[in-house]
Amino acid sequence: MLDNVLETAIYSGITIDLIFNHNKPMFGDLFLLCGYTHPSFPASGNFQFDQLSGLGFSQVDDYFGMVNENGEVLIWLYPVIDDKAVYHHVGPFTGLRLEYSVLRNSSNYKTVLLEVVTLFAQYLDVQIWYKVRNMNLGNPPDMTIVENDIHQIIQFWKEKSIETGSEAALKIPY
Repeated sequence: MLDNVLETAIYSGITIDLIFNHNKPMFGDLFLLCGYTHPSFPASGNFQFDQLSGLGFSQVDDYFGMVNENGEVLIWLYPVIDDKAVYHHVGPFTGLRLEYSVLRNSSNYKTVLLEVVTLFAQYLDVQIWYKVRNMNLGNPPDMTIVENDIHQIIQFWKEKSIETGSEAALKIPY
């Protein structure tokens, strides 16, 4: 049975905010996720985003995304100021928002978000807020509830004979 808190998440997915505790990064700091320094926006050196460059985030449109082997975005990353995603902004950012669509991604990727959040928490001084349930996951984060919710969403769609990430799943409007 699907937890009623997940009624929106079955379509919109899982959202996790990483809220910076002290220092706030600028765009140049965040850009190090891509694996190199932005030529117009130098990094401050106060953050370890370079340690996260192996995750495979790149600039996608005005934001950042972790792209899979098919060129599809698995996880979107948005810079956040005062709980609102911003674009074309140099910072400082109060947080980062990670969004993962369970419906649009194959169940083979169900642990990717969990691993990404855990690594971000390891290298950044952040609070981890699970938006679906409006709860702090701690640091290091306890990802058990997120993992269970992803599983419930995958099961919900299976019961409707829809495999997450399939052509049928991609045709479902949200």
